[in-house]
Amino acid sequence: MEASVVTTHPTSSRRTFLRTSAAASAGLAGVLLTKTPPAMGQDRELKMITWSHFVPTSDEELKRQLEEFGKAAGVKVRMDRVAHLQMPALLASEVQGQKGHDIASLWVGMPDLYRKQLVDLNDLVEKIGGRAGGWTDQIVGRDRDGTYRTVPWFFISLPIAIRTDLVAELGENLPDTWEDVHRIGKKMKAKGHPLGIQLAHSEDSNHILRGIIWSYGGKLVEADGKTVAINSKETVEAYKFIKALYQDCMDAEVLAWDDRNNNVCLNSGKCGMILNPISAYNSARKDNGEP
Repeated sequence: MEASVVTTHPTSSRRTFLRTSAAASAGLAGVLLTKTPPAMGQDRELKMITWSHFVPTSDEELKRQLEEFGKAAGVKVRMDRVAHLQMPALLASEVQGQKGHDIASLWVGMPDLYRKQLVDLNDLVEKIGGRAGGWTDQIVGRDRDGTYRTVPWFFISLPIAIRTDLVAELGENLPDTWEDVHRIGKKMKAKGHPLGIQLAHSEDSNHILRGIIWSYGGKLVEADGKTVAINSKETVEAYKFIKALYQDCMDAEVLAWDDRNNNVCLNSGKCGMILNPISAYNSARKDNGEP
């Protein structure tokens, strides 16, 4: 996922303001790292839209950082939040109306959709990366023309959340490979506890499917970032595995799931295994009255 600037004010002065303030209001990406306040002369308001975090204290910290920047730079700041499933519709509406927020939290894929609404952040990415020892991945946030229109913000892993009691009951060990997931998932489904991986229009679904493709050595585009490579041998093999995983281990309902349904399926006791950020585990602990 990436923090990105969305501007509907293409004037030179407005673009300069956004570029000097973007990272500073993008939380982990570099609040106050630029040390460069925007040009003064008139009252300005910096508006940011992000999704409501699954951990509320994260929203509180981001708001604190944004307000700190506002005081240091002498600008008004405002942070709005919506449920993450509402972000695509909201962003599409703002682009259509050519008005809205100055900074938006985007996830993988969105910068390509809104590239015409994003400003060039090459200098900002270079400055932040240089102060922090460089970026671990030079591709994240970069457009196909080599321009950074987003600032990488944070990384989230999607580990396996699994019913260890079922694993023991089946006489299995915890999975180490996708083939292990397939074998164990097939046994779990036979006992009424299917694998819960959403295969629908949701962000987690895309993350998981890309992970499987990369594991098989597959790719969606060539190194030039332009040539479609989805028909490569490795990618085809990955999709054959995904098909087998669905047919052998899952219920048809996963084809209509959003990012909440797999959490619910695991915590209700139905699913034996899902792939998800640790929010599913934390929700289960909360439901059980654990701290």
